[in-house]
Amino acid sequence: MQSCYSNLNFSIQGRELPAPGHEPAAEHRLISPDYFRVMGIPLIAGRYFRPEDRAGAQRVALINQRVAERYFPGENLVGRQIAYGTKPKPGTWMTIVGIVGNVKDAGRYRPGLNVLFAPFGQFDGPWKTVSLVLRATVEPETLNEALSRFVIGMSPLHVATCAGAAALVLAVALAASLVAARRAPRADPLAALRHE
Repeated sequence: MQSCYSNLNFSIQGRELPAPGHEPAAEHRLISPDYFRVMGIPLIAGRYFRPEDRAGAQRVALINQRVAERYFPGENLVGRQIAYGTKPKPGTWMTIVGIVGNVKDAGRYRPGLNVLFAPFGQFDGPWKTVSLVLRATVEPETLNEALSRFVIGMSPLHVATCAGAAALVLAVALAASLVAARRAPRADPLAALRHE
């Protein structure tokens, strides 16, 4: 699961604050422990989040390569401290524990985003949006019945249920489109046109 907040400024411990409008910024994503495995995002340096990275422990963060190259060129980042905002409060600093690969989540032909990841367990909700990411080894159509039982069996008044249901529908739609996209190169366009 992930929860996203768009482009938040952050401070780098030991560095002077840049002029207003030139502060480092990244999309903030709160994620569950299996997020990187499910999404297939590789670890470039350091480590992924661990079970001990929870409430009450030292706050930790992972950044993507784009953030590393843009704001820390040529530096060893693991162990560096960052915090949200331009005037961080004590106890809000996060230790960078790793760097992960970039993802083209803004579109195939657009550069990836600056992204800073933190574990769900270290931040209190409520979250505005939560996305459920699903990786399946079966055809997406076979998941319809199981997903329908999941959605129907829950209370529609519960906000988390509604968010989960919407995320599941989106995940199935995405999986179905990926299957179609994989099959498309094998299809003969003339045969498809004749069939229509």
